[in-house]
Amino acid sequence: MLSAPTRITIPAIDGLDTVPYFTSRTLLDLTDLPSHLLVVGGGYVGCEFAQMFRRFGSEVTLIQRADRLLPGEDPDISAAVREGMTADGITVLTGTTCTAATGTTGNIRLGCTGSEADDITGSHLLIATGRTPNSDNLGLEYLGLEPDPQGFLTVDASLRTDAENVWALGDLRGGPMFTHTARDDADIVYRTIFRSQDRTTTGRIVPHAVFTDPEVGAVGLTEPAARAAGYDVVVGRQDFTGVVKARAIGNTRGLVKFVADAATDRILGCHIAGPDGGNLVHEAVIAMTTGATYTQLAQAIHIHPTLAEAVNTAAGGVHREIGA
Repeated sequence: MLSAPTRITIPAIDGLDTVPYFTSRTLLDLTDLPSHLLVVGGGYVGCEFAQMFRRFGSEVTLIQRADRLLPGEDPDISAAVREGMTADGITVLTGTTCTAATGTTGNIRLGCTGSEADDITGSHLLIATGRTPNSDNLGLEYLGLEPDPQGFLTVDASLRTDAENVWALGDLRGGPMFTHTARDDADIVYRTIFRSQDRTTTGRIVPHAVFTDPEVGAVGLTEPAARAAGYDVVVGRQDFTGVVKARAIGNTRGLVKFVADAATDRILGCHIAGPDGGNLVHEAVIAMTTGATYTQLAQAIHIHPTLAEAVNTAAGGVHREIGA
C-alpha cells in the first residue's frame, strides 16, 4: 500500500529562487503581520489565506493567472467569491501571470503580464499555486510503476495500482484531493483487503468546501460542465439576500444554485456561496446519493427561518423570498 504527502508546486517565475517567499505551511510561522501580502494563486489556498490575512489587517493583493478565482467552481460561485474579496478591500488581479520576482522581505517586487500593473510591490509573498505528489521519491521504479506526467499513479476503482498487492490512495491517486476523500479511500482499501467487501470509488459523490466569506460548498457538475456534457439543463437559484435567516444574521453574501437534468429531474450539481455553505451543500449530497430528484427536494418542507430555506427555494420549493 502506498501513501504519500504532496509538496507545494513552485511556478516558473524568474528570480523566485532568490526571493524570500512563504507557502501555506510556513506563512503561519510569522510572528509579525505583513503590511502588504502578495498572494500568487487564486485557488482554494490562495483565496482562503488572502481573506484571512486581510481580516488580520494586512493589505492584500491576490494574483490569479486564470480569468477568474476558483476556476474549477461554477462561474456564479467564482463571481460571488470575488465580490466578497473586493468588499473586504482585497485587490484582485485575474488573467495575470507573474513572470519575474526580485527583492527582499519588506520589499518584494513581482513583474506581471496581462493586467494594468506591470510591477506589483508588497512586503511578503505567498506562493499558492497548487500541490505536486511526492511520487518521485518513493522508489516506484522498483515496483515497475510509472507515474503520469503530473506525478499521479493510475489506479482502478478499488484503488489498485498495476503492481501486485499495491494500492494508492489520497493525493497520490489524483482526482479529488481532499482529506475526506482520502479517508474514504482508506475505508475502501481496508474493507477490500481485510473484510473482503466489494467497495469501489465507482459513482462516488464527492463534495468540497472553500472556507472563504462567502463560504463555498459544492458537489457535482457546474452549469458549463453539464451543458458541455450534452445535458438539457434546468438551473435553480436563490440569492441569500432573499433569505430571512441570512438577513437576520447580517450575512447575505452569495447564492445557492442547482443544476439539474431537464429530461430526468436528476440533480447534476449544487453550488453554494454563502453563510454555512459547506454544511448546506450536504442536502444535495444526500439527495444525489439516494437518487432524490430536484423536484422532491423542492417539495420537502424546510423550517422557517433557517438558512436551509435557501436550498429549498433554489430548487423551486414552497419557501419564497419576501415579496415574491
